[in-house]
Amino acid sequence: EEMARLESPLSWARTVLPCPLSLDSRYPETIEWALNHDFVDIINDIGGTEDISESREGRIYRAVANADAAISLVPWFPHDARELPFDDCMKRIEDQLRKRRDFAIKCGMDPRKIVLDPGIGFGKGLFNDYRLISEAPAALAHLSCPVLIAHSRKRCIAKLAGCAGTTPQTLHMLDTATAMASLMAFQHGAAAVRVHSPALNVIARQMATYD
Repeated sequence: EEMARLESPLSWARTVLPCPLSLDSRYPETIEWALNHDFVDIINDIGGTEDISESREGRIYRAVANADAAISLVPWFPHDARELPFDDCMKRIEDQLRKRRDFAIKCGMDPRKIVLDPGIGFGKGLFNDYRLISEAPAALAHLSCPVLIAHSRKRCIAKLAGCAGTTPQTLHMLDTATAMASLMAFQHGAAAVRVHSPALNVIARQMATYD
């Protein structure tokens, strides 16, 4: 069903859009299919658990390596977990991403095509999310991979901005607050952000890197 839903929009995007395409999926079958059909350039694996297996991660990482594509690696936290102290949260993120990076390299991935995403939200707690936006890039720098911050319109942003709902005005406020957070992320070493409003965040990056 996932492949059936994706085939038409991915075919269109590959034909029309002059930029790399990324696919979020948790299923190895979908990921292999998209790569084999040259639909995408980047895989965002969103379905892992704390355990890394040859049958799942090995299959995905080898498919990405064989396609000479890139991958975004994300740590796993239980959604109902209690909020950890920030240092403990950061250590857990770092340990999981290191293991995933090392296994991806073992599976043949080019380290330059591995991106680390600390996973804003997803069971880490609001206060940890705020700190991760600005502190995760530096904390993960020693792993020698680009760091991606994916915070756009997340609950931590909405709560801080006092936004609720999906009206055009609310979404504009959320996107503005997201761009402000992106500015902080870029200033602290983030290589990229995943956002809903690219134009605002291009300005944030220009401001962060202006010399």
